[in-house]
Amino acid sequence: MLKKGMVKKLTWFLCMVLLVSLLASCGTKENPKEENKNPITSEKENIGIVDTETENENSQGEASEIESEKPSESQKPSESQKPSESEKPSESQKPSESEKPSESQKPSESQKPSESQKPSESQNPSESQKPSDTEADVPSTPTKPEATIPSTAPGWSAVPSFKGSTLTEEQMAAKIVECIISSSMNDFQKALEIHDWLIFNVDYDQTYSNYHAKNAFVDRSCVCQGYAEAFELMAEAAGLKATFVSGVATNSEGRTESHAWNQVKVSGKWYNVDVTWDDPTHAGKNPSDHTGNRYDYFLVSKAQLEKDHRPDSYNEGEKSCSTNYDRVSVLKAAASTGRYGDVAVVTNVSEANAGIKKYMDQNKNTMHLWVYDASLTIANSSAYVQNLVAQVQYPISLSTFYPSDNGIIKCPIGITPSSEWDAIPVAHNAEEFLTELNKKGDAGIKSFTLRYESTNGQPVLPQPDKYGYSVSYSMYNNGNSWLINVTIQ
Repeated sequence: MLKKGMVKKLTWFLCMVLLVSLLASCGTKENPKEENKNPITSEKENIGIVDTETENENSQGEASEIESEKPSESQKPSESQKPSESEKPSESQKPSESEKPSESQKPSESQKPSESQKPSESQNPSESQKPSDTEADVPSTPTKPEATIPSTAPGWSAVPSFKGSTLTEEQMAAKIVECIISSSMNDFQKALEIHDWLIFNVDYDQTYSNYHAKNAFVDRSCVCQGYAEAFELMAEAAGLKATFVSGVATNSEGRTESHAWNQVKVSGKWYNVDVTWDDPTHAGKNPSDHTGNRYDYFLVSKAQLEKDHRPDSYNEGEKSCSTNYDRVSVLKAAASTGRYGDVAVVTNVSEANAGIKKYMDQNKNTMHLWVYDASLTIANSSAYVQNLVAQVQYPISLSTFYPSDNGIIKCPIGITPSSEWDAIPVAHNAEEFLTELNKKGDAGIKSFTLRYESTNGQPVLPQPDKYGYSVSYSMYNNGNSWLINVTIQ
């Protein structure tokens, strides 16, 4: 029989062996916290755990007493309750570097979306395809449909009314463009045609109820926002690049209000366009009278526009618009459309004489003088017109004119057809005047017109001879000629 003390020792020894075995079996499993260590290091650490526990066996039971005070392994969540290492990929189960997908096993470049499937650089606008202007164009959002532009435009009369139409604004714009734009037109001609269609066919909404392009197309009435939206849509449909600009503008009365206008790219350069302010109906003018239609804000520079306009700071893609389009070219192109009747675009008195004589020779009674002079403003326009009338070689009648601060005056004038002008008797002195007076009196004519031409200023008229008379006259030809209306008493 074993002695009682030996039994205790043997029991103690067996418990320690069992504990060491248990700890050793636990030590062969990797600590979840250690799962990123490589297998070699883990094995060394496992060995270290066994060695440590073996040393504890020889430490006269101190380790076991400490372990008994701590929660036992059975009290802690068991490894079976935790996600087992067998359920987690062990380091050996994790793919080794050799087992990881090789470069050849990874989705190949051909399996990935290829560069040809992605938008290629060639599909993106290249530098040469981008606008040549110093500023990149900002594409409109959403992309607006381009019209199918015919070789010969049917004309304004072909534009539908759109009343009750279910078309979108973009589609309406395209339909209008297909009627008024032809494929032979250049950028300038397209922009002018769109500008003119709007100022002739749309009236400013004095009730401030119509704000959008649809109102311009369907109701033919809108405020500045509608004009600007309509111009942008039509320009885009015609293949031009255009933007919508918002800001404020100060009118001739000094009132500053919210406003909208456009910028458009013509022949590689950007310009400002304010269709609203070129339409006189915005100032309450008669919608049926287009005599006062303007081109003061068509294709102008930023410096010119900002004399009375100021864009908002948040306008994205706003262009510099560094130059004015040649103003005389703009006026001549507008005049050549025939929409204003007979027009002479002039920059001086000599050109005015030639223009007036041209329509006199066509036996016209009325015409328009469109005068451009960079020095012209609203303030000095009245004196300028009076001086022009006095200097032209032929007498003209002028009842009104349309000034601007942008160098342009439009003057509708009355003229005398050449067939009548050439029949007017001419006197160069008092004796010739008296001769003509007696001749008319003898013929029983009670009134007539006489051209008195002299280099001595106001004509000196003779005393009555056979017939008394009264006169009224007007000076022309820079004071060297007078048109005298004579009444025989």
